[in-house]
Amino acid sequence: MASNETQQPCHFFALPVEIQDMIFELAYPMMNAKIIFKCDWQEEQDDLYKKDRTNYVPAAFPDYKVSEFVVSKKFFVGAARAYIGAQHWTDDTTSTLLADQCGLFHEYARHISLPDTYLVGDAAKCPRLASLDVELDAYDFDDMRRGLHMWEDICQGSDFEGLETTTQLLRLTRVTSLKSLKFTAARTCSLFANTAAKEQMWQDNVGRYQEYICKQLDQHKEPLADRMNQEPGGPLYMKSRVCFDSKVLLPEGTPLPGSLSAVTGSLADSDIPETQHELLEMVKQRGPEFVAWIQRAKTALAVLDEKFGADEDISDQE
Repeated sequence: MASNETQQPCHFFALPVEIQDMIFELAYPMMNAKIIFKCDWQEEQDDLYKKDRTNYVPAAFPDYKVSEFVVSKKFFVGAARAYIGAQHWTDDTTSTLLADQCGLFHEYARHISLPDTYLVGDAAKCPRLASLDVELDAYDFDDMRRGLHMWEDICQGSDFEGLETTTQLLRLTRVTSLKSLKFTAARTCSLFANTAAKEQMWQDNVGRYQEYICKQLDQHKEPLADRMNQEPGGPLYMKSRVCFDSKVLLPEGTPLPGSLSAVTGSLADSDIPETQHELLEMVKQRGPEFVAWIQRAKTALAVLDEKFGADEDISDQE
């Protein structure tokens, strides 16, 4: 039976994207998220049943967090980006998500702690990674020059060159979004650092190693322009079949759409209208320049469509 009530349109996505992001961030803040695999949860339930069969009450597996986001495609993407980006992922299962390169986690994770260095390369593939904490152990320095030990000797920059761990960590040069990198000295090294003096030396050397790596990352940070000019370019977004390559996307001299100043030479990015009133005023006062921007943007998009065709939405097939 059809409802007599008229469905009201949703105006949320008519808001500027920045305001949408602010609302999503307020709705999905950091909340100490914990990843639960069903096999682990089932083991816990079995243990509870064995301990107290009389009072055991069967429980249903918790619903997926992402189920809350299933309102529309736009809402799902915005909510997932805010929720996953706000959490500090420290659980051991984070390693599994990184190794499997799980779509949403890999795409939107911003704050990650790793119990080991072997997954640093996978973390470096997270395009929005902002902070990374890594626990270092004695075996991370097994290939130091003979006779040198992190818990006995003062180690300097030249001692860290060429280490496998250093090679792994320098893969972070591609992560232009990275703002914080911290190392923690693993307590398991107490097998070697078995005195107060050795423990202090181990802690101090880990601090020196952090300074060394951070300095190397600053010196070798890959400029964004170099990344854009690499061939082949990376996908426009995860699973996209269109890759960005500034050398072949557009013919030489064709401006990219989206920046008024790039195509008119006189309008600044700050002039982009944000309200209907501002748009009408711009058309009235600077009509020819605004029309030129529209025309050139359409030309650029036409070139993209002719060269690559429409980028198929993978989610529609699932």
